[in-house]
Amino acid sequence: AQSFTAVRNKPIVLSSGVSKSVNDRGIGFSGSVSNSQVDFGASAGLSTIVGADNFTIFARIYVTDAAASNQRILMDCNSGGGGAYSVMISINEVAGQWGFMVRTNTDYALNGGTVTVGWHDIALVQDLSNTNWYGYVDGVKILTYDYSSTSQLSSGTSLRLMANGAYTSGFGFKGKMACAGFFSRALTETEVKS
Repeated sequence: AQSFTAVRNKPIVLSSGVSKSVNDRGIGFSGSVSNSQVDFGASAGLSTIVGADNFTIFARIYVTDAAASNQRILMDCNSGGGGAYSVMISINEVAGQWGFMVRTNTDYALNGGTVTVGWHDIALVQDLSNTNWYGYVDGVKILTYDYSSTSQLSSGTSLRLMANGAYTSGFGFKGKMACAGFFSRALTETEVKS
């Protein structure tokens, strides 16, 4: 089932670099500068919304500048530092590629595919049944990572869209976000494609 209740109950704060906008995919957010962010508050970590087991994160975004470095689509982390990451979906962590990262006791960064200007559907799936993480762009599975441990998701406390976590700034998404959401289960490849 979709798990939006916890997000709806959080005080959403838009930074000065983000505006609500109407685009050809509906009403959403637009980010214009490097510190753009939609902040769901310090107590809205992803683990409080979807739990620490199976989950799926998705977003429909418009990439305005495929060359701009280190743009964050979603970030969930503790407020301590780089080692406190939990989950991240990004652009150009590695030049020209989509990036997905899930943290346990180690940072697992997965990068692949080619970033292009335009609308894209992004999804990150954690499936504990076969200990895999999957990264999808436009319904195509571009990344698979097999891990051996269970309960991979850290207990992040800062959930932000279009931005880095609480500990630093300057990594905002310079584009449009039509929607974003979470499932507290691992969607199948067929479901992601649909």
